Amino acid sequence: MASRAQFRKLLNWLPLALPILTGLLLLVLFMGLAQVEPAVSPTLAHTGGVDLFYIIEIRNTGAYTGINTSLIDELPDEVMLNSAESSVQPDPDVNGNTLSWNGDVGFDQTVVISFNVTVSDTYSGEIVNTATISNPMIDEPVTVSAVSVITDDPILTIEKTAVPAMPGANKPLTYTIIVGNEGQPAVNIPITVTDQLPANTSPGSVGPDGEFSQDFVSFTRTVNLDTGETTSFVFSVDVSNVSSGTVIANNDYQVESAIGDVTAGEPYTVTVVDPELWLVKEVWPDPPGSNRQMTYTLTLLNLGSLATNLVITDRVPANVTYVSGGTLSNGVVSWSLPELGTNETAQFSYTVSIGDVMDIAITNDDYGVCDDEGVCQSGHPLTNVTEGPNFVAWAEVDPIAKKPGGGNVPLTPTLVVHNLGPGNAISAHVRLQFERISTTGADLVALPDGDLLSDPEKCGDKCRFYTWEGHISYGETITFTTLTPMSTIGGEEGTNYTATIVVTDTLANSVTEPVTATAIGRVTHLANLIPEKTA
Repeated sequence: MASRAQFRKLLNWLPLALPILTGLLLLVLFMGLAQVEPAVSPTLAHTGGVDLFYIIEIRNTGAYTGINTSLIDELPDEVMLNSAESSVQPDPDVNGNTLSWNGDVGFDQTVVISFNVTVSDTYSGEIVNTATISNPMIDEPVTVSAVSVITDDPILTIEKTAVPAMPGANKPLTYTIIVGNEGQPAVNIPITVTDQLPANTSPGSVGPDGEFSQDFVSFTRTVNLDTGETTSFVFSVDVSNVSSGTVIANNDYQVESAIGDVTAGEPYTVTVVDPELWLVKEVWPDPPGSNRQMTYTLTLLNLGSLATNLVITDRVPANVTYVSGGTLSNGVVSWSLPELGTNETAQFSYTVSIGDVMDIAITNDDYGVCDDEGVCQSGHPLTNVTEGPNFVAWAEVDPIAKKPGGGNVPLTPTLVVHNLGPGNAISAHVRLQFERISTTGADLVALPDGDLLSDPEKCGDKCRFYTWEGHISYGETITFTTLTPMSTIGGEEGTNYTATIVVTDTLANSVTEPVTATAIGRVTHLANLIPEKTA
């Protein structure tokens, strides 16, 4: 058992040992062979003893050196190794057809192993070369392969696509068969493509070089295909009257060339679905305003198969009047659409007008779409509440202070009202009140129209008010001011003079809350200093 002194000594050494232990842990965690990339050239070659050149890159993206990294490559029997070298010493070892390398791969370093082989004169086919890289600190070895094809003939491939991707019952389905060449160039080679028609379909139309025969379609064509080139064959079928969810499987199709090779295609399936319609609606402006027009926009989306002969309907809601858009009949607006494909959208709109009302709910809950496939979809209810005009007002007098005595300094009042909307005010009522300011009807004007206001009425001692009524559209501003400067009416030291504006709008079902602004000036011969500071 350790003594207390030994235990204290261990505690004293622990802070020094922790970085070492942590470093060992980090070495295990962060040392990694993240990428191993093989390459071979050429990937396609003729027979007769071609040379193949290989490059294997070992990359260490870990935080520490990969010590004792090894590579082993068991070369295929059909090749003979000629030479090998490494970008980092030592060079690879060669033992028969086995190539091996063992060394260190530094942090963020790449080691390149390159070698070349000669293929047997008589060999034809794929040369698959596989290398295995390992290191004591990685979980499992990394295996990589490179493939080269040795042949004097074309190598035909075959695959298939279909349109639409979501076919509908009783609708055409078009297949495209694509024949490609991954071998040597095909020069004037006759090929035959055959395809058994899938269940739940019947022959439709066939493209060039093709014909239907019972349950098969076949194409005969002489092709010239360079390496990597393709040629296509097209035919269509009519899907039967099957239920949504039926799988159309096409598993038996192939290409045969005059040199005797037959290549079959991978099974190909599509699923029959019904049209899947979604209908949504939005309105502009939102919220709608009194004495204005409002436009409904309907957006139709199809997530299913092709929909045909669609009819979209929308009943005009209460409390509005139809203006334009679509076709109106018995209070219902409608549109016709010949077809709507998969993932396609279409939009429809119509306009209504709103009367001289506010705080009225307009609910649009009777709209939908139907197609010839028997699919119908209704839209979700949409409710909007009308709003009247919203006024803001402000006032100013210039100057805001003047000496006692009426006419010694000119005075100009300016009163402004602005309609923020969304409603239009067609019966706006504006009261302009002046205390101790000598205005007359011939001097007070409403801009921008330039209308002169009526003669003022009394509202008390040295107080006069004017009335203006008219239309203030949303976004419109009316300014009231005098054509010539005014003066104050009497006033002792410290007396205030004021200009006030009050605006409301009377609608058919309501009156807006009064909005008021007042500017105040003072009669004085004293200075009124207002200090300001910036930094």
